[in-house]
Amino acid sequence: NNARMSIAEISNKLGEPGQKIAYRIGRLEESGIISFYSCEMNYGLLGMESIIFCVSLKDFKSFDKMLYFFDSTNAAIYAYKLLGAYDLVVEVSAPNPSSFRDILSEFKQQFSGVYSDYQTHRVIQKHPLYGPQTCD
Repeated sequence: NNARMSIAEISNKLGEPGQKIAYRIGRLEESGIISFYSCEMNYGLLGMESIIFCVSLKDFKSFDKMLYFFDSTNAAIYAYKLLGAYDLVVEVSAPNPSSFRDILSEFKQQFSGVYSDYQTHRVIQKHPLYGPQTCD
């Protein structure tokens, strides 16, 4: 769960040669199992709030266009395509409620008739979950 751990540290922890660790990480990257590296920003410390948009689409014809819309706001952090009551969930972070209203207003204008329902939820706290630990 420590993305900053060096290959030497991993090597020491696992008792395996560094070259072997580097080779295996490279193979995981090449195969797509490790698709990218990222950091988790704490937008609250920057004075920003996060809102979750949940959208139920009438059909998926406009899905890519909707993703592009949220991406072009420069406020979207994550987007998830889902099976269930909602088809798309997007986390948006912005400096003030007015920015959210502007994004929501533009969304409603551009996608009127494309979605059957949407909800917004204000994020009040995030809890990072790191899954099972395999290097302990």
